[in-house]
Formats: sequence, C-alpha cells, structure tokens
Amino acid sequence: MPFRPVLAPASWATCWASTGAGPAKTTPRGAMTDLFDRAAHASRWARRGVGGKTVLVGGLLGVALAAPAPWGALLVLPTALALALGPAGVSPRILLVLLGAPAGFLLLSAPVLAVSLDWTAGGFWPQVHLIPDGLGSALLLGVRALAGTACLALLALTTPLLDLIRLLARLGLPPALIDITVLTYRLVFLLGDSALTGVRAQSARLGHDGFHRSLRSLSWLGAGLLVRTMERARRLERGLAARGFDGALPPLARGPATRGADWSLAFGLPLALAAAALALEFGGPSVLAAVQGGFLP
Repeated sequence: MPFRPVLAPASWATCWASTGAGPAKTTPRGAMTDLFDRAAHASRWARRGVGGKTVLVGGLLGVALAAPAPWGALLVLPTALALALGPAGVSPRILLVLLGAPAGFLLLSAPVLAVSLDWTAGGFWPQVHLIPDGLGSALLLGVRALAGTACLALLALTTPLLDLIRLLARLGLPPALIDITVLTYRLVFLLGDSALTGVRAQSARLGHDGFHRSLRSLSWLGAGLLVRTMERARRLERGLAARGFDGALPPLARGPATRGADWSLAFGLPLALAAAALALEFGGPSVLAAVQGGFLP
C-alpha cells in the first residue's frame, strides 16, 4: 500500500500526488514565487493562529463599514496600516504594491459619484454638473473602500493561504472543495513559473521585439501553457491512481493555535475603535469646534 501520512502539510499533499516526495525533497521556491505569498510567510504574524487574525480583520472591516461615517473608516484605515507595518513586519514596498491598484481604481471611479451628465441641453457633448453633497459621498465611499482594502491586505500579507484553507476545513467546507483549492494553489505557482520561463526564453530570442512579434509570441506561449497544463493534470491523475487515491488527499496539518493575548487583541481593538467612532459621532461637532477655536481667532 502507498505511504499515507496521517498529518501532512498541504504542500506535501500535492507533492505526494505528483512526485511522491516528502517535505525533505521539496523546495519552497515553487510555493513561494508569488510576491504576496512570500510576504505572508515572512511576516512576523505568520505563526500566529489564523482564527485570531481572521476575527481581528473581520472586526476591523465591520467597524469600517458599519460604524458611523466617516469616523469608523478614518480610524480603521491608519490602524490596519499601523498593524501591518508595525507588529506584523510587512514591507512598506509590498504593502504599497498591494494597495496601489485598488487605490488607483478608487481615485478614478469615486469622482464619478460627484458629477452628473445632462444630455437634455442639446449639442453633441453633455453638460457636466456637480451633484449636491456628491463630493462628500465620493470621499466617504473612497475612505471606506480603502479602509476595507487595508483590512484585507493585513490578512493577506500576514496569513499564508494554507492557514486559511485549514480554517475553512475546520469550519466544515466539503473535503472535495478543500482538495481542489489545495491543488489549484499548488498548480497556480507552477503555471506562473512556466509562464515566466517562457517569457524570458522568448525575450532572449527577440520574441518581443515589436508589437506583431510580441503578439505572436504571446499566442504561442498561451498555447504552450495550455498543453503543459493538460499534461500536468494527466500526470497528477496518474500519480494519484498509482498511489491508491481513494477520494481524499492526506489531511492538512493543524496550524498554530491562537493565544489568549491574540484573542484579546482580536476582540478588544475593534470594540475600542467602534466606541471611539461612536464618541466622535456624538461629540464630533463639539470636538471640531474646540479645535477650530484653539487655532482660529
């Protein structure tokens, strides 16, 4: 009978299916090629319990969306960034890369809420009008969306995906979906490595010298990746059958447990921010008046 480890990490489960190698023969390169995945493994919070981090991020996200506007989002955004850059030890460059695309999208899309187009005035081009309180609504939406994105970035850059898969397995996600997720997680990085190798080989042969040549090279690369993906899937299926696959991969190893201090932070920090948002909501006008009185004659 094939060797079936009782407790095996997810990366071992996929390697057991495809190569038969254990952890001693695997290298982290195939599972660490993605920038954000490497950042999650290198984070100081990587060995924290996933339950506490999930509750913390969920609480911060709830405060950003449900607390009185705009105080909740204004409090959550710097808090999430400070946690990521401070205790979690996330690289500022990686955090900026992750937040850059959503921030750019918000910068381009949020102003649309502040204007309206009038097509009834006649002419080829419509007239653009500012909506009353539209700028405030656009700013509020942008701050809330950016705060929520910062919360998700905190979870993504401090929690390896395998830990999240373990959490979903404990919460009762069907084993079939767990197996598909684990295998997809493994194969995405392998496919990415193959694509990067192909692009480098084509560039070395001037395959991207000009638009038409680049288009032809990309079409060849896509066709080649499709063939390699199908062949890898067939090899994986044959490997599973040769090792007595009975419908379930080796179970995932249990991750680190959440400590009491982590649970206190996960519940206490969102509650403190929610209380601060409520205090600012009901005492905000007086606070702003006091600040203006102290700086303005």
